[in-house]
Amino acid sequence: MTETKWRLLKTAIDLFAQKGYKHVSVREIAEVMQCWQGSIYNHIASKEDFLTEAFDFYMTNYTAALPPLEEILAMLDTVKPEEIWDKVYPLEFDDSELSEIMDTLGGQSITM
Repeated sequence: MTETKWRLLKTAIDLFAQKGYKHVSVREIAEVMQCWQGSIYNHIASKEDFLTEAFDFYMTNYTAALPPLEEILAMLDTVKPEEIWDKVYPLEFDDSELSEIMDTLGGQSITM
């Protein structure tokens, strides 16, 4: 992901978290980024793609960081089921981009 695309995506996620998905326009993303609205389309096709890309990025990196299913199932022998979530999540990620997305979305819902 290019630096510009990452900044656009991060800005969109921040705005979605603050105002709700319905209440954010590509024009507003451009204003916050201090760029022309048309130049955004060189990096991403539509407002919907911002959300899709954020979730794709999150899911790809999140699932890659999860322990193998066998390891999670093995925890059932030594850990109470309600404690497994705490053992698996939140995970520490080396990827700073994923950490930023998780921090932005953490504890907040994106209304559509």
